[in-house]
Amino acid sequence: FEVRNSAHTSIVDLESKRCTCREFDIDRIPCSPAIAASCLSNFDFYLLCSEYYSIMLWSLAYAGRIYPVPDQNECRGTCCEEKKRPKKTK
Repeated sequence: FEVRNSAHTSIVDLESKRCTCREFDIDRIPCSPAIAASCLSNFDFYLLCSEYYSIMLWSLAYAGRIYPVPDQNECRGTCCEEKKRPKKTK
C-alpha cells in the first residue's frame, strides 16, 4: 500500500509488517500508515501487533513476586547503616 498524507508518503507491506517510516519496524506496533492500510483492506490491525504487547506476556512479566524494600527503621543488621567516607589524608 502507498499511504499519503500532507507531510509525506509511506509504503506499507502488511504481510511482512513493514513500513518505510520505520516506526512499525522498530516498535513492532502498527504506525498510522499501517493502520490506514489495514482499514482499507478490512484487516484487523490488532493482529499486526507484536506478541510482546499481548495481555498474556505482560501478565507473565509481572507474575513473580515483587518484594518491597524495607523502611530504614525496620532494617536489621548492616544493610541500612549510614556509609561514612574515609578520612582524607595528604
